[in-house]
Amino acid sequence: MSSLRYLLLFGLILPSAGFADSFVVSNGDDTGSGSLRAALAAAEGTPGEDTITFDAGLSGGEVLIESVLDITAAGRILVTAESLDSPVTITSFGLDRIFHVGTGVELEMRDLTIADGFAEWGANGDAGDAPGNGGAGQNGGAIYNEGILILKRCTVENSTAGNGGSGGDKTDASMASSGNGGAGGHGGGIYSTGVGASVYLEDCLVQQNDAGSGGGAGDLTTGAAGTIGTAGKGGDGGGIYCDGGSLELVRTVVQANDAGAGGSGGGHGDSGVGGPGGAGGNGGGIALAGTAVFVVDSTIQNNSGGFGGPGGDFTGSGDTGGEGGPGGDGGGMWINGFAVAAPVHLRGSLIRGNDAGNGRSGGSAPFLETGLTGSNGGAGGDGGGLFVIGGADAVWMMENTTVYQNFAGIGGAGGDGSSGGTGGDGGDAGKGGGIAFSRNGVDYTADLTHVTILSNLAGFAGAGGTPSGSSNGESSSGGGIWEFPGGLNGGNGVTLRNSVVASNEAVTANNVASFNAEGVNFTAGNPQVGSLQDNGGATLTVAPNLGSPLLDGGGVLASPLDADQRGEVRPFNGVADLGAFEAKFQPDARIGVSSNPDTHRIDNVYTATGAGQTQLVKLSGSRTSNFHVSVENDGEIADDLRFSGSRANSTLRLSAFRITGGVQNITAQLVAGHLFEELPVGDVALVKVSVKAKSKKKRARQTLSYTVNSSIDTLVDRVVARVKQKRSR
Repeated sequence: MSSLRYLLLFGLILPSAGFADSFVVSNGDDTGSGSLRAALAAAEGTPGEDTITFDAGLSGGEVLIESVLDITAAGRILVTAESLDSPVTITSFGLDRIFHVGTGVELEMRDLTIADGFAEWGANGDAGDAPGNGGAGQNGGAIYNEGILILKRCTVENSTAGNGGSGGDKTDASMASSGNGGAGGHGGGIYSTGVGASVYLEDCLVQQNDAGSGGGAGDLTTGAAGTIGTAGKGGDGGGIYCDGGSLELVRTVVQANDAGAGGSGGGHGDSGVGGPGGAGGNGGGIALAGTAVFVVDSTIQNNSGGFGGPGGDFTGSGDTGGEGGPGGDGGGMWINGFAVAAPVHLRGSLIRGNDAGNGRSGGSAPFLETGLTGSNGGAGGDGGGLFVIGGADAVWMMENTTVYQNFAGIGGAGGDGSSGGTGGDGGDAGKGGGIAFSRNGVDYTADLTHVTILSNLAGFAGAGGTPSGSSNGESSSGGGIWEFPGGLNGGNGVTLRNSVVASNEAVTANNVASFNAEGVNFTAGNPQVGSLQDNGGATLTVAPNLGSPLLDGGGVLASPLDADQRGEVRPFNGVADLGAFEAKFQPDARIGVSSNPDTHRIDNVYTATGAGQTQLVKLSGSRTSNFHVSVENDGEIADDLRFSGSRANSTLRLSAFRITGGVQNITAQLVAGHLFEELPVGDVALVKVSVKAKSKKKRARQTLSYTVNSSIDTLVDRVVARVKQKRSR
């Protein structure tokens, strides 16, 4: 299921009925005739579906938006620069959010860059005897969606949701608390909310956006009574945040986005203990709450969960700093509830290089005091690549997806105590370097089919503070996959099918603890794979090396997949490979007189008989004639290719020489075969064959056949040389 079919399935997009009116943006001004704002207003004022295009002079140019483009009249509008040579950039230069898509609106945009949006910060709370709370930062730095948002070949970048405001300080002896810090805004790039809201991105880039940071809690000033307010939590979804509705990504990259940092705790002005720091935001790339999600052929990379906020520390009071805030979960994606009816949630995609948030270190006690305890460090965030919580009886489904080199969060160090006291405990290590499956009181399960989870790292525990008596944080678990203790459904809630979970690191359960299995799974030992690279397809992939246990290692599945992560046919050789990559082997033999392989016949043609790949070799008298056979690896991984062929009959003298890698006479090896070991993909090795007649009296004639075999012996390619001696006069 791809394109808009998924959203149509859930009834969130109606089929198009064609466009009624067209409008042209002729300049980059914010207002006035020819502006984008004027075109949108005109489109909203006409019935039916409308399209807005851009004058050719705006190709590669900018449209400045000084205040939000608020689209609220129900209907469909297409804004497109697809006819231009270069995209048009729509930017607010940090002045405001760029688009608001209201309920009942369907906005489609093509070939645009939407940049430098800014959602408003929350207001700071007033100080006093009844201090005010900080306001929440606004959501949606670039786009706030309540309708249907469709982006094709668009970039959403460098936009920021609002920071939470700081809580007001408590300044008198009444028992009220200081003000709470406001929460950071969600969705630095895109924020979508509502049961009927949907977001569809195709061939898009969402990068370098930030959710808002939480606001700091107010201080208890010197002489004030009461308690310290709560620090604001960092905003979720640095790139994209959806609350309800649906999200579909097709061939889209979400990269280098950050969830918001937690706010700082309030300080204590009378030598007490400061308040704890706020929690870091979840979902550096994407955060979803109760959202139908389908991600296909997409890359989620180099995103980060929010750092925990620092504990409060009142300057000059001699207070002990507060506990460090915990880091945010889900560096790449954070999913808290997902549609039960979805056939698969992640397919053909890459989740790599993401980091859950680090916990902040605990505050230390004043150096000149005695007998005081340092504060605890915050826990590292769980799920470096993915963090998932499911709803009742839901099944989280992934297939043909690679989860590679993600990192769970690091626990913050405990603060140091004063002389005669103890240090604070270190924060717990983040769990689930690749994926963390957590639980929120209801049973659900997870099915992972032909998934590759490699080289992920669970977090490190924070060290306890000094003096002695403190503890280090809880050590890490689940380098590849972590499952909630006791299971997602009261037992093993995770099922692996022909999957690879290997080369991950944690203190316990390096790869994965207990799981249900179907087919064959590789969860211990060296998988013998190559690096992450472009092997074709929409994303980078990891291919097995020659000799890897993943090759032809798969077992029988009740519902086998017919393609791999790249869309290549699976299985290639009768038995599926393990993991997301299905390796293809293909030797290519070509023949020609010249030593230049580019002149040989016929590239990318494979035949076991040599049909169409025949070279006529003429002998004149006793002179030697030469021809060449090129041996090429047209497969997808390095392969051992064996070159073999005919010896000379009684009328010929024949010698064969390996030219590649230094000249080597391989004539004696022709029958058994000469091996070109681990010939890289696309590389060509050259063999020179020299023939001459044994006698001028007896006419020399022979059909020579040369075969190149893959390491899979059934895969061959053959060439033929027909040798004839001219009649002597």
